[in-house]
Amino acid sequence: LTLNETRQKFEAMNSTRRKEVIQTLEKEMTPSFASFIAHFGYSNRVCAADVARGLAARLESPRRIPLVERFESARGILRCFMKSHQDYGPLVKSFDKYKVGLESVWTLVAAAVNQQEVLPVGPFFLHSSTHSLDDIMDSRHFVFLFTTFLQRAFSSVRRSRDRTTKPLVVSLALSGDMQGWHIVTGVMPLDTVYKDAQLMSFMGRAFERAAEQANLDVRRENFDPNVVYIRSEDRSRFFDLLQAVMEIES
Repeated sequence: LTLNETRQKFEAMNSTRRKEVIQTLEKEMTPSFASFIAHFGYSNRVCAADVARGLAARLESPRRIPLVERFESARGILRCFMKSHQDYGPLVKSFDKYKVGLESVWTLVAAAVNQQEVLPVGPFFLHSSTHSLDDIMDSRHFVFLFTTFLQRAFSSVRRSRDRTTKPLVVSLALSGDMQGWHIVTGVMPLDTVYKDAQLMSFMGRAFERAAEQANLDVRRENFDPNVVYIRSEDRSRFFDLLQAVMEIES
């Protein structure tokens, strides 16, 4: 895409160029997945994949809103998508919210790379931030997007074998009722991700062993073993033990 095209709406492109963009995205996506386009009235078209992204953002953020309310709101968005004759304002709002999240991810990744905030720690790379996350970023979905985007950007800035063969661990400060806590996650090396179609990861097990050895207060709020919550004051101990655990594993 040219710079001018990145600033214009997709609908403003001619039909030939739109098809070329879609084909390019499908070619570059890893892994690929199936989706479909729904029509609203005569001129509105919505991709099911975008609806799924909007639902994910609404289900997980903001954390200050009770989970039941977030669930009901997400169900309302899905209802708008399934019954196009109804008001689809909530659906459009979810897209706008997701765009804000993507912009926040891009800003954070650019800052982390430009300020060289990704540091080598033995068998892995670590990015640890003490700046509290925005409400939109305070979700597992956007934290995962940030982590994978940061890994690709960090590996592309300078060609180095270590940057593609070592895992990346990310620690981000939380706000609100989770003030004083960090969300910690990790992703496997880029080389491993491309080779392993099953996307298997040992990060969750490494987190668990490090927490057990240090006897730390570690929280889990979902079924994803690769995401844990630790207290701010426990970070240095946790990462020291994580380094020892991963050195043994490797």
